[in-house]
Amino acid sequence: MFAAGDGLAYGIKDCTDGTSHTFLIGETLPHRALHSMLWHSFDICGTTNPPPNYWQLRPDCPNKPDPPNSSIVYQSCHLAMQGYNSMHGGGVNVGLTDGSVRYVGDSVDYRTWVFLGNRADGQAVSVP
Repeated sequence: MFAAGDGLAYGIKDCTDGTSHTFLIGETLPHRALHSMLWHSFDICGTTNPPPNYWQLRPDCPNKPDPPNSSIVYQSCHLAMQGYNSMHGGGVNVGLTDGSVRYVGDSVDYRTWVFLGNRADGQAVSVP
């Protein structure tokens, strides 16, 4: 289900908040964060730390990624864009661990959003 590198992996049994209460995958915009389109387990590909479509709240971020060491602005934008993002207005599509796909609006409560991104935080919140 989740891999954290160095041989550490999590299975369905480790999803103690429930598979219908945990994001597994979601939309991303590779042209905003090239790193997010890579499928690997040694670094964050998607996170619920920034709210959905956070890129819309950061007009200072370049539309296309620059070379990795180009500037502090690029580096901070790159980290901010690792969340779930889409080009259609109002929200993002996410895949839950139970195999369902849901559309989550940008106005989702931030605490709920963060809890849905954690498999075992003891907060079995529902997707709004």
